[in-house]
Amino acid sequence: MKRTLLLVLLLLPALALSARGPRFSYGLEWGYTGTFLRTHQYNYIYSEGARIVDNDAFWWYYSNGSVLADVGLDLGDKVNLSVYSGLLGVYSRRWMVPIELRTRWCPNGLENNGPLAHLGTSITIPTSTLQESTLRINAGGGYRFCVYRHLSVDFLMCLVVTGDHDLIRDPDTDFYVPSKNITKNYSQYWGVNMSVAINF
Repeated sequence: MKRTLLLVLLLLPALALSARGPRFSYGLEWGYTGTFLRTHQYNYIYSEGARIVDNDAFWWYYSNGSVLADVGLDLGDKVNLSVYSGLLGVYSRRWMVPIELRTRWCPNGLENNGPLAHLGTSITIPTSTLQESTLRINAGGGYRFCVYRHLSVDFLMCLVVTGDHDLIRDPDTDFYVPSKNITKNYSQYWGVNMSVAINF
């Protein structure tokens, strides 16, 4: 949260110096994510009283989708700052609700055809099981097609890293390890997202 606030404060001068003043923007985005790498770091005490430290990574592939909506501000002619939320899939039976702050930069201008780059960071809240919020970052680029004045369509691709917390099973009893016995429980999912966004 502190990083998000800092980013907003850093962008306020750009808002103040904007030549044409800020303009509200709205949008919808549909995406597909292919997750290809999972890592985890566990440190816990299991039923026999011994401590287990388990750090591992493995390659796998899992398909997921996402639906997001955003509201934001055009900061001048080339930069947009927006807040996104919706529903996104991370892996099997794991859906999250993000609250994302994303910056988009269009070197040819927000209302012109051309390439764009974007960077986003979000707090994600799982919809089921262990509902502890984590962080998600994405960075990538794409191409914007302007249809008419403030109406445009973006084709995007980005690298996505999503954090999560797992339900850890005791290796002997197969029951879940209670949280009081867990020192560290963190996993990451790396994927590539391809999406289409409509901006108003």
